[in-house]
Amino acid sequence: MAPLRRLGGLLLAPAAVLAAVACGVSSTPAAVREVKDATGTLIKVPAAPQRVVILTQEDLDSVPALGVKPVGITNGQGIGTPPAYLAGEVRGIPIVGNLLQPVIDKAVEAPPW
Repeated sequence: MAPLRRLGGLLLAPAAVLAAVACGVSSTPAAVREVKDATGTLIKVPAAPQRVVILTQEDLDSVPALGVKPVGITNGQGIGTPPAYLAGEVRGIPIVGNLLQPVIDKAVEAPPW
């Protein structure tokens, strides 16, 4: 069950980072951010995430611009590499699969920076 719980954190982290910027953030003393996701659900995420895996091209566009360095990314839509225009931004970041087809084991095993 622990790998599924870690996977949930990996999947929610990019959305939470984007939601924090879009919806506002309230910090609690335990170094946790509370953000509302697109459905209005309140989610608690680490204030300083150590492991963010990007699974969508939209997040790949946004997350590096927010100063968050992901530990894994997926290839771009319909191509076997990340988008060429982001080559400098994603150089050295491990590929964890293709868009809509991530290899979950690779995402879970990606070490923090």
